[in-house]
Amino acid sequence: MTFGELIQKHPWESIKDLFFQLYPDEIKRTRHYAKAYADLLKVEPLSTKYELHVKHVVFDKESNIPTGDVFGVMPDMKPVGDEFFMNNFALELTDWGEWISMPIHPSTIERMPEEEIMAHCMHEMTWCGYTNAYIQQRLKGSCKE
Repeated sequence: MTFGELIQKHPWESIKDLFFQLYPDEIKRTRHYAKAYADLLKVEPLSTKYELHVKHVVFDKESNIPTGDVFGVMPDMKPVGDEFFMNNFALELTDWGEWISMPIHPSTIERMPEEEIMAHCMHEMTWCGYTNAYIQQRLKGSCKE
């Protein structure tokens, strides 16, 4: 299953309450997330070298609310016999065409509900902006410096 297939399967209305429960500070940006989600439905798929992983991480020890650690892994990159090889890549500047093409690792699907995977991914992919064009523009700008 790909992230794009999850987007097609679950409308924004079915995940927004969970999203704002997991990320309550983002409720003031409700319209930005709704538009980003609608825009994802129109994105053309691009090839990707990443496989999507989401793991639970607890950042706030007082509230004990888990959040998701979203990252990409290149399946063919791990050297044989090197169990400590780090193969986790940040995805927040990744083109949304790649996001929707990313296969979701089976362990992620086994560990959490689809809606939660989507909520954590939406938070990650909008970390630097609420449109793919803006994120790609920032990426090009930061590479010139």
